[in-house]
Amino acid sequence: MCAWGRAGKLALADLRELGHTSPALVRLDDTQVRAFDILKERLCAGKPKAFIADEIQKPALLFTDGALEYDGDEPCPTIGAVCIFLDGSTEVFGSEVPKAVLDVWRKGGKTHVIGLVELYACVLSLVHWKTRFSSRRVIMFVDNWPALDVIVKGTSLQEDRRKLLLLLEGPDEDSFLLWVARVPSSSNVSDHPSRGSLAELSFLRPFTCVNPKCPMLGVTLDNTLAEADLGEKCV
Repeated sequence: MCAWGRAGKLALADLRELGHTSPALVRLDDTQVRAFDILKERLCAGKPKAFIADEIQKPALLFTDGALEYDGDEPCPTIGAVCIFLDGSTEVFGSEVPKAVLDVWRKGGKTHVIGLVELYACVLSLVHWKTRFSSRRVIMFVDNWPALDVIVKGTSLQEDRRKLLLLLEGPDEDSFLLWVARVPSSSNVSDHPSRGSLAELSFLRPFTCVNPKCPMLGVTLDNTLAEADLGEKCV
């Protein structure tokens, strides 16, 4: 028996929608084709999902946040995350959103892209820590309702959001049990590293600062955390 969990939602949602609204042949876009390819790969060659039933362990706690400040008319998007693992260790990052990614989001005249910034923080965090989450429970706290809604549904009508969700659709990307909840911004500990500060996280020390890679470009993100606040070196 194969349990997909959250995986495959993009393709299955498209199938459901097209089945109701498109009696004739339709042309699929690149994102849809990729989603269906992944669904086929899962169905034909995907590994069964493993559930560990005999170990009662605390879930990993993941807090994510995105910020969008402006330098004149230019947006300056940044993201941050704090992850507390099963063994009590903690990892943190604060990074800039690459300009190449921002330029894609701003095509067509879009200016206020905070929803995409928040969703990017969620997706990047899940991809970066996926090996440590393997077959475990994860509770992800998000303070942005649109981002939370998209992650929970696993699909979206907006192309840029679909492309981000597609990064979680790979056959090996759904190896953990995820629960998503909203946290008020005032209680979101990742709000501070998303704005370049670690001073407010002293109660979590010792922790490790990490530099994740952009899952869209494959490049290491620029660190925005103030060196004076670090205490620990980034790895």
